[in-house]
Amino acid sequence: MPETPPAPVPEPPRRVRPPEGPGGGMPPGVPQPGSRGLGILMLLIIAALLVAVVIVLFFEPGLIDTSFNTDNERLENNEAETDAVLSTVSFEAQLMQQAPPIPDVLGVASPIYELRVPQGHVGPFEFTLRLTTPTQDARNLGAYTWNGEDWIRLGDAALSSDGLSAGIVLSEAPDNLAILRRLQFRDVIAGRVPRGEEPQSILAGSLTILHPDGWQPGADGSLLGLVDLPAPAIAQNVWPTVYADQDQAELVNDILASDDLRRQHIANIQHAIQSGQHNGVDIHYLNVSPALRSQFTSFISELADRLHRDDRGVSVHIPINASGGIGEGAYDLSQLGASADFIVIEPPLDPTVFQASIQASLPTLLQRIESNKLLLSLPSNAVVRTSTGFSEISQRDALGIASMLSIREPGPYLPGSRVTLQGNSIMLDNLSGGIRWDNVNRVVTFTYPDQTGAAVTIWIHNRFSAAFHLTVVSDWELGGIYIGNASANPANANLWPAIAAFFESGIPDLRLPNAILFDPIFSVEAGDLSGSSGSGWQFWDLPAESGDYRAQLVVSDGDVRVGHVITVPVRPEGSE
Repeated sequence: MPETPPAPVPEPPRRVRPPEGPGGGMPPGVPQPGSRGLGILMLLIIAALLVAVVIVLFFEPGLIDTSFNTDNERLENNEAETDAVLSTVSFEAQLMQQAPPIPDVLGVASPIYELRVPQGHVGPFEFTLRLTTPTQDARNLGAYTWNGEDWIRLGDAALSSDGLSAGIVLSEAPDNLAILRRLQFRDVIAGRVPRGEEPQSILAGSLTILHPDGWQPGADGSLLGLVDLPAPAIAQNVWPTVYADQDQAELVNDILASDDLRRQHIANIQHAIQSGQHNGVDIHYLNVSPALRSQFTSFISELADRLHRDDRGVSVHIPINASGGIGEGAYDLSQLGASADFIVIEPPLDPTVFQASIQASLPTLLQRIESNKLLLSLPSNAVVRTSTGFSEISQRDALGIASMLSIREPGPYLPGSRVTLQGNSIMLDNLSGGIRWDNVNRVVTFTYPDQTGAAVTIWIHNRFSAAFHLTVVSDWELGGIYIGNASANPANANLWPAIAAFFESGIPDLRLPNAILFDPIFSVEAGDLSGSSGSGWQFWDLPAESGDYRAQLVVSDGDVRVGHVITVPVRPEGSE
């Protein structure tokens, strides 16, 4: 293997001092201190402008000696008005011997270096890495580190003016560092907003397509309801959603089965889109009868043809399941994929079959539909499983159930007596197991018995579970995502941290919630608590004075906290 020719030493990465005036480093081309006068002058300049200097080796492994001056040393030198003296410290940087795999969405822009910073030196640090190929294209360059399992994006990498290197300022030195370029992009972030609500502010400027809810099919093929656009007007494409739930399945099937009603429905949708000056429409009919396969295909094909003439679009939702057979029911994948602009993949509500449904359906979908047309629907609600089936509630409502508390002992409650505070849904006994992270289904969950003793399980979708869902988009190279509820309602889970990290770096941020946050927190207005709260209960020694006292239980899914308060009457024996 030919030896790498020696490269000119670039401007060294350096530790950045908090703003105290203009800063800088040794200009390129400055010779090594040879003459004593020039060397002392340059040392004085460096001492005045830099807190620390860290050199990263760019091509050959080894140790590099560089200058380092602590804040205390600099202060002492300034106070004594003495010459600044820079101590020499070695920082090691070497090429990673076994380079980890680079995902297809990223391209290598620099070698991968392992770094070692001596203890006692704190950031922020500025790292500058020589690029393997000079470039003037600054787009999508980022600094990344390998954590042993995944590439983690640390932030944007700034390209140097000569195009030879790129750098980043970090508060801490990573174990390894590389400059990578994002190659593939998921172009679509679509989001549905229920009627009368505003999109989440942090999402409003990032949504590619906004789907305001409000329209439902009428039995005569009409459109019922109104679409309320967020105020002020937004710049995104607006494709209102025509939504039919399971209770309206028969109504939708009747429309599709009748040629006249189907044509009337198409005409009404077209008129509503044109009169509202919308950019397209989102068809959310998940319960079409398999017997109406050709009729549904004709409905979408004709609707898309009409809207495409006006440069408007159509998206269609299709359900998937763990049993496969995705192309054999009501949804002709090849024809729908050819007619519609986007196909939104709707996994089943049951989180325990999510991965199985993806594995059973995605190969067929990708054989028949272009991958850039496929959007994965991200759930933002919690899912409840009871003996009667599945339903959805908000993140806050789910945590509200988990935070319900009571006193185990029946009243009356005497001053100074001991009672037991308990979380009704999170006690570590019987069916209850407390709030926890489900490592199999990658979602926060808890289970508790209902009034009949039957098990109720709640899965809480949040930004952590969303990140794992985004691996489907990455692994299967889908075109983007569809956020099931992108409204600003504070009861909804905020998925944006996971979404932003993914669309910025191309790699899902698969961090887990802090398990400590799953521990319930009991608090009382007066009296003393004892015992471990991790089991979902604590003893409460009631105050000696009579009165009404509040007790609170706060729980968390690792993302947000929700609390519930009860008031307990403490009265002496015999009082009313």
